[in-house]
Amino acid sequence: MDYEKVSENLQEYGRLRWEHTKLTVIEEASKIGSKLIVFLILFTLIILVFAMLSVGGANYLNTVFSNSYSGYFFVAVLILGVLCLLYVLRKKFRKIFFSILLNKSIKTNS
Repeated sequence: MDYEKVSENLQEYGRLRWEHTKLTVIEEASKIGSKLIVFLILFTLIILVFAMLSVGGANYLNTVFSNSYSGYFFVAVLILGVLCLLYVLRKKFRKIFFSILLNKSIKTNS
């Protein structure tokens, strides 16, 4: 048996496994990075749309109430109420979010 040949093959195998591992890590990091960028872009756009709808709704309510500030106050109180509701229900939302995320990761790995 040629031990040098076996040694060379084992070294080559180790090198190839290392290269494969590096490429796998780079691929996964690229997937995560691209998903993060898309999420940040969508989140920014959703925030901008929400802000424009809030200002538009407040201006509309200003004309309905014939007052220059009542619409803004009403919209601010409405947003504050929604935020308080989300804060109270945060644990339930967290459980739902993590269960969806866990199910998605299990399906991806299968």
